[in-house]
Formats: sequence, structure tokens, C-alpha cells
Amino acid sequence: MKRIFTTFLLLNALLILGGCSSGNSDKPFMAWMDAYIAVEVNTEQQIAATLYSKNKLSLQSEDIITMQFIGAQQQLAIQQYRVIENTDPITSYHRYDIIIHYKALETGQYETSGIEITTLSMPTMSLLIGTWHFDVNDAPSEAIQSWNSPGAFSNNEKLPYDYNSSNDATLLTSIQYSKHSTIENKDGLPLAGSIDIKQDYNAPFVYIRTKIHSNHNNLTSLDYGNGIYLLSQAPATELIEISREHNQLK
Repeated sequence: MKRIFTTFLLLNALLILGGCSSGNSDKPFMAWMDAYIAVEVNTEQQIAATLYSKNKLSLQSEDIITMQFIGAQQQLAIQQYRVIENTDPITSYHRYDIIIHYKALETGQYETSGIEITTLSMPTMSLLIGTWHFDVNDAPSEAIQSWNSPGAFSNNEKLPYDYNSSNDATLLTSIQYSKHSTIENKDGLPLAGSIDIKQDYNAPFVYIRTKIHSNHNNLTSLDYGNGIYLLSQAPATELIEISREHNQLK
């Protein structure tokens, strides 16, 4: 339920952006979102992304034959998807919110630049989104829980977190929040705080699901944060234009 709630927070935020867009090209494009996604292997996860198009597309869920992650089809299987079409009389774009249910099939590090969609009535579309880095590991220990952490935040330069420990003697020792960046302290990090991420991400939208390590009696445990969508504070029209320039189909 937490993941579903998080997804709809993103959709509501993008709904506001959709009403402010003012692009001038006919080619569809995805909202530019970069991501670091730490997940448990063989467990269903979900993530949301948004497609904009000047022209109405045949992109209802029942129109789609296949959907897959570009360059990671063998390791990350898309199992279900749902498309929510939104229209607004004041915008020049049709907007399609795509909720993707997927499963990582093996442990390891994988990257995708977007999704490839084949439909009944349109040519296959390879839609760039951004750089999504998947960090797939074993089952969590649940020594650290993250259910109090927010699901969305209107600042893409800060990552807020709010964790809980299952034992007062358990120390939170590291939080990985991008492919190359981790904060760590063997003597223990605060269970709640904010991480400066502006050196790690350039996209106007960012999705992060952290990888967490803790220590109890000299034993290290692995856990995962809840996914969070981080949204730039720049004007909405600017965010849409940045996404169009970065991701538009050629």
C-alpha cells in the first residue's frame, strides 16, 4: 500500500505540471527522471513515469502488446502496467501516466535509459526517460524500517529520510542513494535527516530507493528504503521544456 500511495503522489504532482506545459513539437517525450533503485531480487516492485504527446495516442493498457526496459530486458521483467490518460483544456499536451510493475530476476547492477513499448496500432516506441540504476540484492533483514519516510518531496537537491530501528542497539551505518554515493559512519548515522544530493543528479525529477546497512553485535544487515519521488522547484513550464529537449523522440 505504501508503494501505491507513493505512486499517486507523483501522479498528482505531474498533473499540475501537465496543465502548465507550452511546448511546440509534435513528437512525444517522457518526463526526464533519473533514478537509483535498490531492490530485493524476485520481489514485485513498481515505479511511475509520464509520457507527453501533442497528439492523442492509442496508448491504453489494452492497446499495449509488450513493454520492456531498454537494455535490461533479461534482468528486469515488466509484469504488469497501467496507463492513465489525462486531458486538460488549457494544455497543448495529452499526458499518459504509466505505472509499471516489475521484478528483478537476478542480483547485480543494471541500468536502463527508458522503456520500449509495442502497441496494436503504432510502431514500437523507444522512449528515453533518464538513467535508472538498479542495485539488486538479497532479502532485507528488517533491522531498519523506513515506513515513516516521505513518498514525495518538492526539492530534487535534498533527500529526506526517516527510519526506525528494530533494536536500540542497532546502528544505522550507511545509506547509499546513487550509483556512486553513500553516506556512512561506523559509529552510527542519525535515523532521520536529509542528504544533499545535488552533485549526483541533474534531472528535474529523481526517484531514489536507498540501500541501507546497519550493525548489531558486529553483524552487518541489509535493508531498503521506501521509494521517494523528488521534484524540482523550478517553474513547471521550464521542467516540461527541459524534459522535451532531453527526451524527445527524433
